[in-house]
Amino acid sequence: MPDPATLHVTNFASRAHHGPGPLLHIMAAPPPFVLTHAAGRVPALIPQGREQDYMRDLLRRRKYGEIIPTDDPALTAYRTTYTARLRTLSALPRPDDWLPRWPAYVTDRCPPQGLAIPDGSTLVCTCAVAEAAAGRCHRAWAATVLAEAGYRVILDGQPLTHQEPRP
Repeated sequence: MPDPATLHVTNFASRAHHGPGPLLHIMAAPPPFVLTHAAGRVPALIPQGREQDYMRDLLRRRKYGEIIPTDDPALTAYRTTYTARLRTLSALPRPDDWLPRWPAYVTDRCPPQGLAIPDGSTLVCTCAVAEAAAGRCHRAWAATVLAEAGYRVILDGQPLTHQEPRP
């Protein structure tokens, strides 16, 4: 089996933390400037369904000046739901000879199953680095699950060495 890819997971604006590979977004509603620069998206890491409801509520509250504590019930539910889904996806069996390693990225012109994320890729959202460091951003949660799945992960410029225990 080949060495695992190194993935850089960071804020779109943190150019110094971007890897040498393609820029891929993991956002449910990326702004136009992200879409202009991104080579594709990683559907498995994009918040879905109820996760988007939690995300929108938290973003609305933050927009109106509320400081969201790390033990906020909506934030806890968002984090728990999101990471549980990712861990379920990462545990699915996949034949390595024809399916890309979880997760895959897609573009408007790629095969339906997606393409394997290349070594050195950068996965971005637009949350501040401070939000991720405080545990209030889905990219930090995704980084943890990616590390658990065997990827080498650089989160906001730092190798991810801490892995939170699975619930």
